Amino acid sequence: MAEEQHTKEQHYVPRVLLQGFSTDSRFLYEYNIKADRAIKTPVDIESVCREKYLYELRNEQGEIVNLNYLEKVLCQIEGKFADFRRNLLKKAVFKENYQTASFLTTEEKEFWLFFTALQIARNPTSLQGIKEFILKEMPGDYSDQEAQNLAAKICLPFFSTPDRWELNMLTFVISILKDKALTVGYTETDDLFTSDHAAYGSKNPDEMLPQFQRLWFPIASNCALIFSDPELIGPAGRNRLIPLDEDDIRNMNKGIAYIATRMVLSKHPFSDADLKLIREAKRERDQDKMKKQDLAE
Repeated sequence: MAEEQHTKEQHYVPRVLLQGFSTDSRFLYEYNIKADRAIKTPVDIESVCREKYLYELRNEQGEIVNLNYLEKVLCQIEGKFADFRRNLLKKAVFKENYQTASFLTTEEKEFWLFFTALQIARNPTSLQGIKEFILKEMPGDYSDQEAQNLAAKICLPFFSTPDRWELNMLTFVISILKDKALTVGYTETDDLFTSDHAAYGSKNPDEMLPQFQRLWFPIASNCALIFSDPELIGPAGRNRLIPLDEDDIRNMNKGIAYIATRMVLSKHPFSDADLKLIREAKRERDQDKMKKQDLAE
């Protein structure tokens, strides 16, 4: 019997999501934040937005416990994502659906609410933020490894059925998104970015939990989920399909570049205008971080 294969390099932005920003489902283009340059040749989806053993729990001896448990759970959810995105894009291409009063079914709305919250909760920044919070607020109660394990359980509560009153990050983010109006934006230009932070909803680069009036989550190079405060769009704007214009695309791409910490990713080679936009977003992020540091001193 062949030995079971285990996943060491674990993607925090799912490969199936990244395939929506690729012409062949294998390669896309990367702007490397640290190097401050666009990589000229396409990069393999397999090689980006991943960390070794990111979702594994370890005992105090550093040994992995229940190898790939969370990875398998996430893979099952990602399989559903592929089906839901495929069905959404099939509907979005028909312009008559811009007039549809309720574009998404109840099942679709519930899935996209859950998946968006999951994408925020599973990011390394969220896991690290919760870990640091535990160590700071409960000094001496947990070892570094215990805090890391607890952070994984708080962010990704799939180890047991959560108690109704149990606090975890996933349900917390869901509760925030539930109060927003969900709109689907579509463009025929295939120009939307993604990054190592796939959803943008705040201009505070150090904020652990999301507080925002509007959150953008591009799920493909031509389609984005938009969660907004209801008063921003009015009752007629809820659950609609809307066309994205050049300003919408620019604002979304700038937001995704702003929140990125390692890379910005695109279906197409980055143009001079794209590079200017990304660098402008990074300057704003750096300025905001400096302002926050000044206020803290």
